[in-house]
Amino acid sequence: MIKASARANDLLREYSQDHDEYSRAYAVFEGNQVLGRVALRRGDIAAAKRHLLDSARASESLPSIFDPGTTLAKELLEKGQKTVVIEYLHLCAGSHKDQGDRFRDWEDEIKKGHMPFR
Repeated sequence: MIKASARANDLLREYSQDHDEYSRAYAVFEGNQVLGRVALRRGDIAAAKRHLLDSARASESLPSIFDPGTTLAKELLEKGQKTVVIEYLHLCAGSHKDQGDRFRDWEDEIKKGHMPFR
């Protein structure tokens, strides 16, 4: 957990000044996903939620073919955090319009009490 957190922080620090928008956005997305999972393992749900949403905001700068991850979202859902996962899906759908149906389908499943992620 310590190594993952350190590597994610290094990634965020290293790429925060990167001039290539894709590299910067991808690093911020991945770094926040990892930090969110680490926060969950520490029991810090508030931090995990914040990292999930920060990763979604970073994905706005990624090409529409980018597939936003669902591991952290799934882990938060397993902790009963439906609202933040739905917000994450909305943010992702807004920046990946060609995948909007998939995000809406996942949201519908969550609202029905199902787990849409494998």
